[in-house]
Amino acid sequence: MKKLIALVLVVAALWSGYWFIGTRALERGVREWIAMQTAAGLEVRQDGLSVQGFPNRFDLTLTQPLLRDPVSGYGWTGEWLQSLMMGWKPWHVILVAPQDWVLLTPMGDIPVTAQSTEASLVLVPGRNLLIDRFTLVSQSPAAVLPTGVLAATDLRLATRRLAEGSAKHELGVEISGLTGTGQLAAAGTGHLRVDALVGFSAPPGLVVVEPPVVVETLEVTEARLDWGTASLAVTGSLAADAAGQAEGRLEVTLQGGPVLLPLAVAAGLVPQRLAPTVSAMVDRLQESAGDGKPLVLPLTFQRGQMRLGILPLGPAPFLR
Repeated sequence: MKKLIALVLVVAALWSGYWFIGTRALERGVREWIAMQTAAGLEVRQDGLSVQGFPNRFDLTLTQPLLRDPVSGYGWTGEWLQSLMMGWKPWHVILVAPQDWVLLTPMGDIPVTAQSTEASLVLVPGRNLLIDRFTLVSQSPAAVLPTGVLAATDLRLATRRLAEGSAKHELGVEISGLTGTGQLAAAGTGHLRVDALVGFSAPPGLVVVEPPVVVETLEVTEARLDWGTASLAVTGSLAADAAGQAEGRLEVTLQGGPVLLPLAVAAGLVPQRLAPTVSAMVDRLQESAGDGKPLVLPLTFQRGQMRLGILPLGPAPFLR
């Protein structure tokens, strides 16, 4: 009995030592990661860092975190962000966000409120911490846009690498129960689904490498938005040009344009100043095609510009 008690005490002491050593390593690793991202040109900030969860978990909490890419203008910030890891499986990370957070975009900051937002990140054990798969689920998210509030019952996003060592990731997005207010109001509720293949310059991971890993291609197998009696389907492929802007062609199949146009304006796909022109063009094309028949329009990205048919929409978005 004494030997058993002694063994238990030794194991407990060793495990406690592992936890405290792991805590210090995690804190140091996060600070070094932030420094690497900053050196790589990203804007990364936090006002506080703490680790709890003894004895079985490493629960890291960042206070006032911010991550933004100055080139694309996209980023994320919130009051706090937590990462939860089991002590015996540190390559599987659970991320938890507060109910209120902000999506940073080139068009302006978008405040978001959600009942819950959690993500699961599974890494490939190794020095480069390559991303194997990532899943995000947000319950009852609502985004405050200049044209109204866009809400949903739930949002799901998932990625996974195509194969071991592959630089391509499958991407899936599904948003159910879409509703809008103000200019975003439409008949009924909406549903969005996206299936795509994202090609990177190298397998993406959490460790900064030289040259940095960037998006090179985007193959849209199907992106479909149904809203009431209206629908929008997109297929095609894009590649990053020398400047990093999208180049290629997407085929857009549209039915019920007047209902979906406010959404396209709110999403930044159609500039507000061009909304009347786009609406008139869609109306004329619909008259030519016949009522009730879908329109098939080319959305082209060439030499840094984006066009819907012959109508210029403005600069092409950046893929990297």
